[in-house]
Order: sequence, then structure tokens, then C-alpha cells
Amino acid sequence: MTYSLIDILQVTVVSMGLVFICLLGIMLMMQLTSKILGKQAPIAKQSTQAVQLPVAAVPAQTGLALVEEDELAKVAVLTALAFASKKENGKRFEVANVVKK
Repeated sequence: MTYSLIDILQVTVVSMGLVFICLLGIMLMMQLTSKILGKQAPIAKQSTQAVQLPVAAVPAQTGLALVEEDELAKVAVLTALAFASKKENGKRFEVANVVKK
């Protein structure tokens, strides 16, 4: 049984279309999940902070306490260390200060 070039191209286009639709569906489900879960977490976090301390009385955190509590600060410190160590191998780097602005 032989297949013509048109048959092969039709199967290829249909297969690529199905893969595209499946990947699009997965992407939309991931975005929907992030929106659903993303909205619930900050609301609960903000409401507990608002009840515990007034906004004016919250001190600005710096240093190690900031890195331990804030995941974005930890990512920023690790990224800065990775960038600094990229150019010079074999050296030891330390974080002197972390300030959230």
C-alpha cells in the first residue's frame, strides 16, 4: 500500500492541529487554576495582616528576616549570587544586606 504526498501532508496537518489544540487546552487550564488559587491566597494573607497590625505600625523588614519570610526576596538573593558567581569561578560570595524597596 502506497501513500501519496497529499495523504502524508493531510495526516501531518491534522496531527499538528490536534497537538496544538491539546496544548492550548492545557495552557488555559493552567491559567484558570493560577487565577483561582492566586486570588484566594493573597486575600487571606492580607486580611490576617490587617487584623494583627495597623499599616502605619508595620516595620520595614531587612536582612535575614526578610529573606526567610519573603520568597521573592530569597529568589532575588539567589539570582544575584548566581549572576555574581558566573563571571568569577572559585570565589566565595556573601550577601551583605537585603532591603525591600
